[in-house]
Amino acid sequence: MAQLDANPYVKRAIEIAKDALASGNDGFGCLLVGASGDILLEQRNAVADEKDPTAHDAMMLVRRAARQLDAETLQNSTIYATME
Repeated sequence: MAQLDANPYVKRAIEIAKDALASGNDGFGCLLVGASGDILLEQRNAVADEKDPTAHDAMMLVRRAARQLDAETLQNSTIYATME
């Protein structure tokens, strides 16, 4: 897999985290980037929205990715998160 510049993805994760804060959640966000550099999924923290202490951004992203994407895509993807 080619090395991608992480900067734009980290910046996007921060934007997602700010959206989480604005909606009353803790300020965490993440995204899943495919091997070609395409953003496949984005997820913000949703603990307050869902009233679920397990609704952390990365946990929800991984669950969604497992349901929506095939194993090869997952294996060749990278998660960028504001904090874990």
